[in-house]
Amino acid sequence: MKIVFLSRYQNESRRGVETFAEELAKRLSLRHSVDIFSGNHSDSFSKVYSFKPDIVIPLNGRWQALKMSLGRILGGYKLLIGGHSGIGKDDIWNILLCRPDVFVALTGKAYSWAKKFAFGIKLKKIPNGIDLEKFKPAGEKFKIDLPGKIVLSVGALVWYKYHDRVVEALSKLDGTSLLIVGKGEEEVRIRQLAEKKLKCRYKIISVSYEDMPKIYRAAQVFTLPSWDREAFGIVYLEALASGLPGV
Repeated sequence: MKIVFLSRYQNESRRGVETFAEELAKRLSLRHSVDIFSGNHSDSFSKVYSFKPDIVIPLNGRWQALKMSLGRILGGYKLLIGGHSGIGKDDIWNILLCRPDVFVALTGKAYSWAKKFAFGIKLKKIPNGIDLEKFKPAGEKFKIDLPGKIVLSVGALVWYKYHDRVVEALSKLDGTSLLIVGKGEEEVRIRQLAEKKLKCRYKIISVSYEDMPKIYRAAQVFTLPSWDREAFGIVYLEALASGLPGV
């Protein structure tokens, strides 16, 4: 088959959805013709149409998903949408308005929730996965110059990941340091809070995805108190596979 993923920020960011697209495309390409359209191409129906796909998988929801849903009239392809937005209004939009041929829920809870809206839509539950050859306890560790035991938090520096709650919690613990890996619009605010609460017991860094296995191995505990709409954070699986307990 010919399969195309539409991932708007694929070449700009490396969050869970971009990791999902790259890893799944890599495996599907062993048997199928697969491409990932990013940037403006991810929202271009003409670009998608010229690819003549059998399956289109939009990953950014809303107008991108709706446009590709309407495009089936001319394109004749099947539309698959995954529940990466998590339980809430975004995936209600994706199900009710876009009417995909298949909607993939990432958890049992999300599957039960989606059943309330997915009338006449094929519904599947397929949890996220990771590369266990890459993420494992044994291997090289990232060099981190922080005192005491290291608590690791990995995620975009945006309000709904609640990194500030981790800072507040660790300010009450002695003998621990905080390592936050990510980047985003809230970096200045989180950094100012950490300077005040933790002083020299923290670092905020951004590394390449290839270095992430080393990062997990360098910590003693993982945490990410993200909001309750988190669909299925891949970082939780990466941390577990690396042998990190979570709090």
